[in-house]
Amino acid sequence: MSDIIVIVLILVVVKFFIIGPLLFYVFRDDIRAWRQKPEPLAAPVCMYCESRWTQPVDEGTPRWEGDELVLVTTYECQHCHMPFWRVERVPVSSMPR
Repeated sequence: MSDIIVIVLILVVVKFFIIGPLLFYVFRDDIRAWRQKPEPLAAPVCMYCESRWTQPVDEGTPRWEGDELVLVTTYECQHCHMPFWRVERVPVSSMPR
């Protein structure tokens, strides 16, 4: 009876040392991606309840104000359902030609 247990233990150890590195080699890209931190969300934080669950309502309307290009995007918070606006200003002097 003890011979069977020893044989099974030897098979388990051999299987662990052969299949373990093989699985690590196959899934190494997934393991590295799992360790990385997620990228921050592109949507802004709600100014009323500070929730990150916001989504754009429109794509923004670009317009000129003096020598600046202004993009105003409307967002809606999915937590408090309040709209808010994000204004991005780009001076003309900083734009590449």
